[in-house]
Amino acid sequence: MYNTFYTALPIVIYALIDRQHKQEVLFASSHFYKQGMFYEHFNVKKYLMNLLNGSLQSLVIMLAAFSVCENRVLDVNGSFSFYAVTGMISFGVSVLISNIKILTFSYCNTSYSLAAVFGSHVAYIVSYFLFTHYNVRNDLYKSFTLINSNVSILVMIFLLASMFFLLDLAY
Repeated sequence: MYNTFYTALPIVIYALIDRQHKQEVLFASSHFYKQGMFYEHFNVKKYLMNLLNGSLQSLVIMLAAFSVCENRVLDVNGSFSFYAVTGMISFGVSVLISNIKILTFSYCNTSYSLAAVFGSHVAYIVSYFLFTHYNVRNDLYKSFTLINSNVSILVMIFLLASMFFLLDLAY
């Protein structure tokens, strides 16, 4: 449910709303469909390149989250005692980057698509805060506050989002 709501839902809304051309133009001009018939944008090579790109970005996100968490004092005992917080940092960065990708590659940003993208990220932040701030028996208790009060984690999130945004523009 978590992945579906925070990462997949904005993409589904983007796919339903985003149009490069008006519907009347598409009905009148068949040359717009030739790209699909000749597999110019959707083929095995492009699929594998995107799969490799996503895998490498995931690896960089995971390694950056581990390095920031393992090399910084974040809790009362002096370190994180479990990997769940590192996973939450990785997932939060992934949600942010996927939403930036949607905004970057959209042909037209409507109020619905912007609400879906920003709403997804805001909903993630609010639910993570509520889940970790008020649930004392939770293993992640107060981890939202610890993560967002650590400057090195916030800088890492900003650098990763900026780097992947620029790489995606170049790619």
